[in-house]
Amino acid sequence: MFKLPITIAFQDQIDSMKTDLTKSYPDIKSSHRVEALARALGFKTYASLRARDLFYDPIETEVDWVSFYGYLKERGFNPSSKPLYISAGRAIIKLILEVPNLEPNLTYEGIGVNTEYHKGETVQKYRQRFFQSKKDLLSDSAVEEFIRSYILVSRIPKTRTITKNRGAYSIKHIAEKMEFSYPDGECSKPKYVGMGALICASLHSGFRYKSYPNSQNVHFNMLQKSIDNLDYEIRPHDMKERKSVSVSEIVPLHYTKRTVEPFVIGDKAWISWGGKKALPVEIINVDDRHYTVSIEHPKKYVGKQHVLYLDEVRSTPELACLNYVAS
Repeated sequence: MFKLPITIAFQDQIDSMKTDLTKSYPDIKSSHRVEALARALGFKTYASLRARDLFYDPIETEVDWVSFYGYLKERGFNPSSKPLYISAGRAIIKLILEVPNLEPNLTYEGIGVNTEYHKGETVQKYRQRFFQSKKDLLSDSAVEEFIRSYILVSRIPKTRTITKNRGAYSIKHIAEKMEFSYPDGECSKPKYVGMGALICASLHSGFRYKSYPNSQNVHFNMLQKSIDNLDYEIRPHDMKERKSVSVSEIVPLHYTKRTVEPFVIGDKAWISWGGKKALPVEIINVDDRHYTVSIEHPKKYVGKQHVLYLDEVRSTPELACLNYVAS
């Protein structure tokens, strides 16, 4: 059974958990819900929880499902555990977002929001997207992504320095392939993980990070060998690394003769600058005119994103060089 540590430093976090539990357990009396919540946070009564001065003495504990369930079971209820952990996860994210100067630009997308394919947007429109992305980080789906990511990154040892080999973008793909079970046995199957949820989980685990201008990706002080081992454990069939490929004797096609290959988000593809070498990429966004891709190799460019025309992204190295990026 996984453990979820939680810090409660604001009354708003407790109020948030109460609201979540009310929605999830509408048939349980409010007095029973709050007493069970107190026990999940390590208190004998809700009165003692209310009496705690959070400003001077924040709560540092682990979410206690056994005590929460035991209290309600004695009163004839049989609650599931997922709602408790979703409420706790949301309270944790709320604290991360509220801590001054921790990371004011943290959003669901990562650090800030993508601007590469929002050229010319107004400041007002940018701010709308930015604050909506922060709000999205508190959605039920994002909270479960946070929990999934925490279970993964809590297994990674810390290093003294920040390493630049595998960052948030790479690690989130490992988390997406991982399934886990809540304490009552309910299984959460592999699902998409937002980069912001992964960063939140890493901050909650005590990792430091380095961010970069105009990028949502970050790198952490994580032991790279441990990440590689977890990657092999969770997705052994995806571990074969794709590398850049040199292609010779290719005569590039004129742009009027090019066609478009269909890809969806998550597909593997290839691109080329100049028609001599092809780089492996992953499709991370699709619109009517463009594919947004993330480079997989060479290592110094891993995670770098580019917005390219549809006919510039291909399924093989040879086709990529035939239809190389023109600008």
